[in-house]
Amino acid sequence: MPSEPPPPPGLVRRAPARVAVAAFLAVVAASTYRAVERHAFEAHGDRGRWAMTDFRDTLYYPAVAFRAGANPWAARFADDHPVQRPLPPYGPVVVLAHWPLGLLPVHVAEVVYFLSTIGLAVAVAGVALRTGGLDARLPSVLALATLLLLSRPGQQNLLLGQCTLEVVLGCYLGLLQGARRPALGALGIVLASMKPQFALPLALLMLARGDLRAVAAGVAATGALSLGTLLAAGGPDGPAAWIAAIGRSNATVADPAVGWTRIDAGFLAGRGLALPEGAELTAGAAALLLGLAAFRRALATGASTAAPDGLALALACLTILLPLYHVAYDALLLTLPIVALVAAARTPARAHAALIALLLVPAVNQLASYPVVRGLAPGEPAWRIVTGINAAALVAALLHAAWLARRRPRFLTRLPGSG
Repeated sequence: MPSEPPPPPGLVRRAPARVAVAAFLAVVAASTYRAVERHAFEAHGDRGRWAMTDFRDTLYYPAVAFRAGANPWAARFADDHPVQRPLPPYGPVVVLAHWPLGLLPVHVAEVVYFLSTIGLAVAVAGVALRTGGLDARLPSVLALATLLLLSRPGQQNLLLGQCTLEVVLGCYLGLLQGARRPALGALGIVLASMKPQFALPLALLMLARGDLRAVAAGVAATGALSLGTLLAAGGPDGPAAWIAAIGRSNATVADPAVGWTRIDAGFLAGRGLALPEGAELTAGAAALLLGLAAFRRALATGASTAAPDGLALALACLTILLPLYHVAYDALLLTLPIVALVAAARTPARAHAALIALLLVPAVNQLASYPVVRGLAPGEPAWRIVTGINAAALVAALLHAAWLARRRPRFLTRLPGSG
């Protein structure tokens, strides 16, 4: 009788499952303590209390307003609800996706969403491990989820109450399933549309791969859901109120004292390098065009156009993050390519070690944090260096990955299990 094949390699080899579970629970407990310690009970309270403010500002009270027949994108939203700011131009789908939370008392909803975010971290870890061909049993999944929650983006996302992991899973659906299962690819675009700066590059990447059915269905569904939500929230003036929210948000993020957590190419050009006006738009467009071209190149020379390998996934995720406005917690999107590249690095070719290191910078960079930045004057050289580290690393990663895509036959091997 033939013996069973050995299980795929995992992140946890000798440590028993209870060690992975204990480590995961310890991080969850520490994060929960931190969330309670820094919880902001009032919209305009102590500056040192900020936990779950994004959840209330962008998810909970917009859902409450929508249920009450009010327009959450109206300028008066911040006056009528205990929030710190008007609702930024999140995609209208964000209100529909979180509408049930508006049925709960605010602090109960916070607990539910906090626990849901931890569950989403576990889901992202599982998807990344399975895609990389690694062991996706409980010890490895919890080990990776623990690392996610410990990372700088993971902590920010969890403690602020952001919806980034939902959007990340949407992007993964589009990138991994768009070619083979158009319905799931379309769902990915709908989920990513909660933050339009994710959805637009994602749709372009899927078009570049030829996922016409998935993109057409996803754009149609997103458009119908978004227009219906805006009309239900604000009547005929609903779409105009959403566009006005974009203008208010642009004025806010232009303030360097507010937008210093950005990781996109435009921030590096305009703020980090202090290039002339217009450099942000040029840098973003250049990153988009380079990323799309290199992504197509990586697919053409990879094992499968339907299942992108680690290099193609890295190019795709960088092409999503660099062209438009993105902040530090959005770097959670890089989990999938990092794991895929680490899995590929188990083979003799190791030319992508530098790429892995560059992708990891936002996860471990402790300099770009409020305790450090608050002691620096916006615009001075030290401020520009500290705040530009993450964006510089990702731009360098895009350039390096594009070079690897051209040199793939010599330097890279395909992802284990991809063909």
